Amino acid sequence: MIYNEVEFSFNDPQVVTEIDGRNNQITLTFDDGPGKYTNDILRSLNKENMNAYFFWQTSRLYASRPWENLYKEGHGLGSHGHRHVDFTRLSPEKQWKHLQVSVREMTQITGISPEFFRPPYGKYNKDTVDAASSLGMKTVLWSLASLDWELKQSPESIIRNITEHLNPGAVILLHEFRQTRDILPELLQEIRNRNYKTALL
Repeated sequence: MIYNEVEFSFNDPQVVTEIDGRNNQITLTFDDGPGKYTNDILRSLNKENMNAYFFWQTSRLYASRPWENLYKEGHGLGSHGHRHVDFTRLSPEKQWKHLQVSVREMTQITGISPEFFRPPYGKYNKDTVDAASSLGMKTVLWSLASLDWELKQSPESIIRNITEHLNPGAVILLHEFRQTRDILPELLQEIRNRNYKTALL
């Protein structure tokens, strides 16, 4: 089973794949929001006093989305692009424009410019990283994929997939899916039971 499907073709200080793992810190990240499960995910995190980083598509972001609660409860918010597109299929100019629209809209709505960008599908190239950097963002990937998009029919496997491969400094890829929402309370408890702590990027 593959836990990280991204091939890192070059080393760049503007690309984040792990965090400082001292004190058993890890980072939970959620892609593909905001959506109908966002509030449930926030409630589960708040109940366990854990934080996470959310990567939202700005085509789905508008004033009534729960971005204020997200910030108030100690979470982070980054860009997942304006729409869910494969950046490697775009020219450098179109990549920059797509990200510029995302940054502009997120900043206009929240008042906060995003510091981090996660490319949809985890697909990127040097032009992607350069475009994000020029707009003040680091590109964030992951070191441990939950495979929650493949495990819809076996949500308990999402928990095992993560907990059996946890390590200090891990950046964990999750999504705002129903199956992820459903297993999240148990997953958070298992993470705590293994003496890991969540931290932002």
